[in-house]
Amino acid sequence: MSFKRFIQYGGKQSGRDNGFTLIEVLVAMTIFTIGILGVANMQISAIKGNFLARKITETATLGQEVVERIIALDYADAQLTDNNSNGYLGRTDGLNLADKIWQHKEDDPDSPYDVYSNIAENYPITDNKTIWIYVEWKAYGRKRSMFIDYMKAKTN
Repeated sequence: MSFKRFIQYGGKQSGRDNGFTLIEVLVAMTIFTIGILGVANMQISAIKGNFLARKITETATLGQEVVERIIALDYADAQLTDNNSNGYLGRTDGLNLADKIWQHKEDDPDSPYDVYSNIAENYPITDNKTIWIYVEWKAYGRKRSMFIDYMKAKTN
């Protein structure tokens, strides 16, 4: 733009160099908003995924603590007996078949976990105990569970 035309328009630029139209601004804002909503949705999904991963890690750690307690027990310890002769059923609902309740929400209201074990004596071979550790918790309104299998052999 020449200096003469600049003066002619009162120190302003010509009409076609004014900037963005209202429609262009609205379209840009719409595209930006859709992008931000997508990023926010991804963030929410990541937070849920991290929460669930943390719960699974805590569950595995709790189950492993029970396994370590079992390792420390003698083979003939009363805590390692098949009290209800249903050990062969193995990996089924923990509370209904539990031979031992290690931790229960009603006993420890601060803990969100229930930990049970079901024991099968002389299974799958003689002088061997198969122990199924069952840990359950609730996350996002659904019951979740994890099993840990352990075998304890009789030593002479």
